[in-house]
Amino acid sequence: MKIDSLINFFSGNKSPQDFVLEIDTEVDRYKFKYKERGTSLKVILDCVDQQFVIGSEEIVNLCNGYLDGHLSQWHVYYICDAIQMYEGFIIKTEDINKAIDLMTDPEVNGEIDRGIIQQIKIKIG
Repeated sequence: MKIDSLINFFSGNKSPQDFVLEIDTEVDRYKFKYKERGTSLKVILDCVDQQFVIGSEEIVNLCNGYLDGHLSQWHVYYICDAIQMYEGFIIKTEDINKAIDLMTDPEVNGEIDRGIIQQIKIKIG
């Protein structure tokens, strides 16, 4: 995933549909690897040397992408894993950090669904 594409998605400069087209192949590989027990998951990051603050607006955009049907739960997991891995992202609050944690690793946190995403959106937004 190109970090600048993720930043453009969060900023509203890239539509969810265009962003999904860019990352679909990576997300499919991620999902396939997840189903193989005992393997490590890979999030591919094409990084720019840039810092970006992840605040409530970015998390609400992510939630809306899922709730509007543009992003699958696997897209959300992949994006949240990327957020956690990229050192240039600055998480604005502890509540946002907890929300991101909740939207990663379904084996540990359970699978996300519309109800969970709506609750996150209400709490963060």
